[in-house]
Amino acid sequence: MEIFRDKDTIVLKEQDIIEKYSLNSEINFKGLINYLLKFNLSKKFKLDNKIDDMTDTEKNLVKLIENIINDYNEKVDELIKFKNDNK
Repeated sequence: MEIFRDKDTIVLKEQDIIEKYSLNSEINFKGLINYLLKFNLSKKFKLDNKIDDMTDTEKNLVKLIENIINDYNEKVDELIKFKNDNK
């Protein structure tokens, strides 16, 4: 999964665009959350940040997205452990 800037928009993409973020409008991460939920804790994700010279606002946005992805990845690990412990 990668994140990059396209003009005034921050774009989150894997093979297709997951979500676009404009710093001038409401950001709710609905696209990201729905995308992650489609995988039903079956795979982990890594974010590749391709934004150069980030503003403080962009840094905060990327950090929030990283935190959401890291939380999801932790749940993947917890599910794997649960399944292994209950074989």
